[in-house]
Amino acid sequence: MGMDVWGRTPSAPAGQYFRANIWSWRPIHALCAELGRDLFDDETLSRIGVNVGAGLADQETCTQLAERFDQWLEHHAPISSRGGTRTRRSNHL
Repeated sequence: MGMDVWGRTPSAPAGQYFRANIWSWRPIHALCAELGRDLFDDETLSRIGVNVGAGLADQETCTQLAERFDQWLEHHAPISSRGGTRTRRSNHL
């Protein structure tokens, strides 16, 4: 089982579709709750934990959540060495 996230009106290929298996989705859902508690009503926050088509309703709110994820990743994403240069790895959601 997995979680399927479809962009409503994506402006780039990266916004069209995202899939995570149930085990990968749990930490994403937990971060949504931690970083965006004020962006979700209780029902939506609960429903995004299962694959029933729930989600944020508008682009402005989605962008706010994405910016919070970006900021969180800046401070928490693993750092690796590539060719002697320290770089931060981040996989944008």
